[in-house]
Amino acid sequence: MQGRKLKSHAEKKILGFPGKRFERKAPKSETVKAPSYLSATAKKIFDRTAPGVMGMKVAHVDQLADYCQCLARLIAVEKKITREGIMRKGQKKNMVKNPLLQISREYRAAVQRWAAEFGLTPAGAMRLGAKLDDGPDSDGILD
Repeated sequence: MQGRKLKSHAEKKILGFPGKRFERKAPKSETVKAPSYLSATAKKIFDRTAPGVMGMKVAHVDQLADYCQCLARLIAVEKKITREGIMRKGQKKNMVKNPLLQISREYRAAVQRWAAEFGLTPAGAMRLGAKLDDGPDSDGILD
């Protein structure tokens, strides 16, 4: 007989029924502390974010610290842009785009990449196996 060799039901059960959908469980997280080198704002973000990160391990502390530091710097840059404005006077007294906008764009991209990596975005959470919570206002129409 040509083609793949068929597997018995017992063999499929041992392999976990490959190819079939199954319920993924989110990995358990460890309790971690914010590194001492973080700024005060970044430490607050770390303390707020770390409990919500699925599968957080001590080995991931530096990566999460980088996410928190990028977010803290993004907040600081955005505050400065708000104070100075989007346009400002250049060297020749003409109006030019504030260079902080490029810095803000780069920090925003880094924050988005880290957020997806840690499951802090809806798509990232689904990738890590979280179940979506419909919340109390769900009417079940789309269920």
